[in-house]
Amino acid sequence: MIQQFVDRVPELDFLERKYAEDRAQMIIIYGRRRVGKTELIKKFIQKKRALYFLCTKDSLRENSRELKRGSTNYNGKRIHQRRSLHRV
Repeated sequence: MIQQFVDRVPELDFLERKYAEDRAQMIIIYGRRRVGKTELIKKFIQKKRALYFLCTKDSLRENSRELKRGSTNYNGKRIHQRRSLHRV
């Protein structure tokens, strides 16, 4: 099945405005399954320097390890974990 990106202009405009702001932010994107959240993110980060990481059903430890590896590859700096990660 070929995925088609449905016109999400308001959502992309919102993300672009937030991206242009000169401060760190966390934006949570949530919704029902199969409504295009992942495609929205992928479309938004096209042509941007970005790290995209999708967690798997593996353990928290394994996902943390893979995120750390991806981050190191992304910015060339090793992340030192000070505390263990806990589910919230």
